[in-house]
Amino acid sequence: VISALARARRWQGALEVFEELVSKDFTPTESTYSAAMTCCRGAEQWEIALHLNEDMLNRGLRGNLLTWTSLIQALERYAPVLAVRSYGRMKFAGFQADDQVHNAVLRACATAGLYKRAIYIINRIIEAGNTPS
Repeated sequence: VISALARARRWQGALEVFEELVSKDFTPTESTYSAAMTCCRGAEQWEIALHLNEDMLNRGLRGNLLTWTSLIQALERYAPVLAVRSYGRMKFAGFQADDQVHNAVLRACATAGLYKRAIYIINRIIEAGNTPS
């Protein structure tokens, strides 16, 4: 339901459903959090995405590549420094970035003027045997 509302660009409804589920003792999963954070991206609600990620971690969930991707993409345009920090947290947690994450964090670096950080990330991509896109 949350994903369907997000696809329909009804982010407020999606977040209301999420909050209602949590208030009824539903234990959200990484997939639930990812869907909620994804709707934040399209609605420019990066603060809510950040809060959702912290809530997920505080509940003892580690997240997965999809949750980290959703967070970084929600932050990249309006809170690019936080997107870059979240990328570092994702890597520290042991997740390997894919092209979507790399592109999002490199856009965040460009937005924030973090050109040396972008070069560093590009070099890590190449060292891992991948080609930056």
